[in-house]
Amino acid sequence: MKAHRNRFRVWVKHDMAIGRNDEIEIGWLRPQCEWVTLDDNGQDIIWGWVEREESMLIGRDADVEFSAGRSDANGVEVFEGDIIEAPHDYGPAGFKTERMLVCWDNLRGYQWGYWQVMKMVVIGNIHEDAHLLEENA
Repeated sequence: MKAHRNRFRVWVKHDMAIGRNDEIEIGWLRPQCEWVTLDDNGQDIIWGWVEREESMLIGRDADVEFSAGRSDANGVEVFEGDIIEAPHDYGPAGFKTERMLVCWDNLRGYQWGYWQVMKMVVIGNIHEDAHLLEENA
């Protein structure tokens, strides 16, 4: 598992009641609260407001997507779950613009090897724009 001290974002998988009158809605967690962090064991997402904090278990209620540690050609930070578009090197056949889902492989890390990452552009994410991968097939 990657260190949880990296920058990350959280996608909430379904609407959740978090109290008598409050609810976290499906979608990105950060706009719905003032701050987000992971606990020390990396198993719970803790979010909150100045006056209180709440937590949820990772894996059941949300997807945590870490920064890939680089930016695209427009300066946008790239995260796991992003869909990128960039020239892919097919060797003697040349380059072809392709789309790829950014994901971490525990054995090989991020697979940038055959991509011209200086020309890479984030065009969406798997949660809101999955159709972009289908259009690429």
